[in-house]
Parts: sequence; C-alpha cells; structure tokens
Amino acid sequence: MVTQITEYRGIIVIESDYKTEGLINDPLQTGQLGFIVQADKIKFSQGAIDCLKKVQKSRDAIGEVMCDNNGPDNTVLFSWLAGPKRFIEPGKHKADRDYNPSLLTACTEELVTDPEAVKIIDSYLDREP
Repeated sequence: MVTQITEYRGIIVIESDYKTEGLINDPLQTGQLGFIVQADKIKFSQGAIDCLKKVQKSRDAIGEVMCDNNGPDNTVLFSWLAGPKRFIEPGKHKADRDYNPSLLTACTEELVTDPEAVKIIDSYLDREP
C-alpha cells in the first residue's frame, strides 16, 4: 500500500498500513510511537498540504505530526504518532519544532478520502456542542 494523506472539512486524514511503501521504521516494535515514511513515497492531496501548513509547531522535539529533511542524504521524512489511520486537526494537534510542511509536494492524481473517515469526521463535526 502507498500512504495517502487527504483533507476533509479541515481535518487531515492519514491512511497507511504497517507495510506501506517508504516506511523507515517498524511501528509494531517496542519503543516505536508511530510511523516514519519517506515523503516522496506518500500521496498528498494539495488540500492536505494546505491544511498541514496550518498545524502549529511546538517547542518539543516530537509532535503529533513531523516533517523535515533529516533523513539519509537530506531525504524528506513525514511522520506521525499513533497507528496507520490517523486524523490531525490543526489548532488541536501540534507539530515538532523542526516541522516544515513546505518540503511536501502534492501528487497530480485526484485522491479520495476513505468513506469511513468521512463518516467519522462528519459525526465529530456535526455533533451538538
């Protein structure tokens, strides 16, 4: 599988799996907190990149989402905490201090957000306060 990152109603939707192309670490091993993937192996929608640019940096070395060119030979790496399916909400989730989503490139094909993710986001955003 190729990791796909889209945006729906202002929320970033990450869809991946434990054998995704470009995976740098083994998220199932002890001590691993999430996924580290070569950014050039990920399909980003332009909407996702625009939304990722709204995620604020923190002062910490680790964040809910991370993007930098600290990989081998300055490879751009994109990473996130948690499992293969993840939602990131700008304004609620923070990035690490070295976060640089300007390093990302959108793919040219049209990406479709998983219908289950759409249902979950609709339920979350449409709930009564």
